Amino acid sequence: MTPTNPDATTPSAQSSNRRFNTDWIAGGIIVAVCCLATYLFGKDANWDALNYHFYSPHALLNIELAEDFMGASTQRYLNPLAYLPFYWMVRADMHSLTIGLTLTAIHAMSLVAIWYISMHHVFAGQANRVLLSSLATGLAFLSPVYLGSLGATFVDPTTSVLILFAVAIHCRLLKNPIAGYMPQLFAGLLCGAAIGLKLTNLIFGVAFFVAAVLSVGPLRTAVFSGLWFGFGGVIGVAASYTMWGLALDKEFGNPVFPLLNQYFKSPDFPDFVLQHARFVPQSWGDILSLPFRMVEHRSWVYIENLAPDLRLAALALLAAVLLLATISRRHLKQSIAVLMHDRALLFLLLFFTISYFLWVKSSGNGRYAIPLLLLAGPLLVLALVKLMPNRSFAIGAAVVLVSAQTFVLLEAGNPRWTSSPWTARWFELEVPAQLKRQPYGYLLIGTNTHSFVAPFLHPASRFSSVVSAYSINPTGPGGNRVRQFINTHQSHLRFMTKVGEARYGTVPSRAVVSSIDTQLAGWDVHVDQSDCAFIRFAKSEADNDVYMSCALLTGNAQKDELDAERTAMAVVFDSIERACPSLFSPGGVYLVKLNGMWLRRYLNTDITAFSRLGRVFFSRYEYGPFDIDIGSVDEWKSGNQRWACTSLPRG
Repeated sequence: MTPTNPDATTPSAQSSNRRFNTDWIAGGIIVAVCCLATYLFGKDANWDALNYHFYSPHALLNIELAEDFMGASTQRYLNPLAYLPFYWMVRADMHSLTIGLTLTAIHAMSLVAIWYISMHHVFAGQANRVLLSSLATGLAFLSPVYLGSLGATFVDPTTSVLILFAVAIHCRLLKNPIAGYMPQLFAGLLCGAAIGLKLTNLIFGVAFFVAAVLSVGPLRTAVFSGLWFGFGGVIGVAASYTMWGLALDKEFGNPVFPLLNQYFKSPDFPDFVLQHARFVPQSWGDILSLPFRMVEHRSWVYIENLAPDLRLAALALLAAVLLLATISRRHLKQSIAVLMHDRALLFLLLFFTISYFLWVKSSGNGRYAIPLLLLAGPLLVLALVKLMPNRSFAIGAAVVLVSAQTFVLLEAGNPRWTSSPWTARWFELEVPAQLKRQPYGYLLIGTNTHSFVAPFLHPASRFSSVVSAYSINPTGPGGNRVRQFINTHQSHLRFMTKVGEARYGTVPSRAVVSSIDTQLAGWDVHVDQSDCAFIRFAKSEADNDVYMSCALLTGNAQKDELDAERTAMAVVFDSIERACPSLFSPGGVYLVKLNGMWLRRYLNTDITAFSRLGRVFFSRYEYGPFDIDIGSVDEWKSGNQRWACTSLPRG
């Protein structure tokens, strides 16, 4: 009789232990590399962080919806839940690097999911699968959009973790079917939570549902799988959005206010069809060419900053070559047939393809496509493996792709939207004692509201953004809300706007006062030049933002004259919008006079139309084209039949 050795393990147990150790080691390396990248890239003081990433959770915890109106413009009403960890860490006075690394550890879980999907599903059972999975994860990591958001305040890299873990769960289910439908329920729960936290993730929920149903197998199984996934999705959305949606519905009569107001008809916002079309392809040619345009070394192609990415172009080319080669080469037909019978791989291909087309049709914004951009890594390496029978050639080609994408990223420079040094606090602010001691109601002026300063003012201070990317019409939807805000804070009313650093601490000039009075004339208030204060925001040692805040008094001598002029100029701008709704959308927004120019800002296209010296221009200030002359004011009063509407310019 052979004695039992309690320390002995079976071969299967040893294999399981090795797999466990490999995954944990890989996960640790991934987190470490991501943290190093975050440290090198610096702190991200992006536009959205200064506008609403910090203000929204502050408002959730401290401000009733009825107490401010458009406190961070329209973004005030996006679900703030996912921003709470960032807010709590900042309010706890944690070092900015500690905050950045904590966020990075969360964001790195997306790459951990990519590693798992590559290791145990895409390359499972293949020789060199550790090397192939490492290359796939490396190519995913090299997405410039992902790198730019790593350790930053955006919620997109956080919700991508939920989406990709849902994908990993479904892949495991397809490889190793188990009794019951708990995996589908849990995957649906993750996708639903991601959608509730950020509605742009809806495209991934739809893509997941369709791909899962088509890849599961027999019809009965597919139907029940889809139902359980859908049930989990409903629970996930309900858990992450219901309380916020009910609050919006109670206050405004629209649970997704101000979105979809063409259906909900809230009286506090126009019934605009809101869709940011700045990156949306306008034709099938644009859709198919987008992967190749993403390689271009310029900004505003599929994201606001410079983010050249050759990976999707390489994937599109490899897919085309693979398709053509499959038609003529027998061994490739067999290889592709095997691929199509692997339900996990079929699911990944369907999910990726459906997500891509939904993404480009809905927004085309790279930040909303992080799960898609990360999955490009393993799919690229998979295409190389299927196309090249010689595994060494495939690995060599993958190494070349990693090197090429690394070179492209280094040439482009720091992937951050706005990089700044790591400092003791995330927001280094100098706030006058007066603004901390006394509560005020602030009317905000400027495309960016800079609402992030609110938590550093008196706790009872309140914001209302009246002249911004969306300017509120005093006699239109939302006008009553702002007038009520003004009446509530009438004895302690101020404005706040960003000014040049040279103005810090100085008495505002007559020109500055006149400009503010002109912009606020519709609200019948004017600047009290004797009561001004300045807030300094130190982005770095050499870069400071300055915000000026002065008291406002009732009455405005320009109001009647400007109202009459606005009515006359509205005819001109309405005529422009009728002639070219694809550029000037949504139409009918409030006209603002700034520096002698009447202008309208169009949310959907990021275009500004303005009159200057008797002529009308439009411009996309951030990325061109700039100041396009489209005719005289007099011509547009009667329609200007000579100007032909153009398509949305692409930078």
